[in-house]
Amino acid sequence: RSPSRGLGDVYKRQAEGGSNFSVGERALLCFGRALLRTHAGGRGVLVLDEATASVDPENDARIQEMMKTQLSNITVLSVAHRLRTVAFYDLVLVLQQGQVLEYGPPLTLLEDPQSAFRAMAQQTGEFEALVAIAKKVNSRSSEKGSSTDSGENDGGVKV
Repeated sequence: RSPSRGLGDVYKRQAEGGSNFSVGERALLCFGRALLRTHAGGRGVLVLDEATASVDPENDARIQEMMKTQLSNITVLSVAHRLRTVAFYDLVLVLQQGQVLEYGPPLTLLEDPQSAFRAMAQQTGEFEALVAIAKKVNSRSSEKGSSTDSGENDGGVKV
């Protein structure tokens, strides 16, 4: 059996700068490296800038699950326009034209009728799903007795 059986072209040679990989494939490789570094005892900060924008919805869901379960011991700073990407994070910072509009836990922002984050969530048509995601993370946090202000990670992702 070939070691790449079922893995497609995962073993193809990488051209300089990864030019022979699609943007989505490069994003997946970066997540793989982050995962390996985390399991090798890495701690620190992972910065993501629209990391899943070029990834199909199925792989996006896999990446989000991996971030929840495998990268919970590091701080993640993420620029994202997909609200599902940040609904499970510990904290969200909403910016508009470089200015801070609001900052807080996703559930708190989603429950605030004056919140810009809530307004964006309502515009997506996924408001209830986003609230459910945020509540699930919030309930796990409550069960563990931790607070997002304690500096401890509650299984969500720091942002």
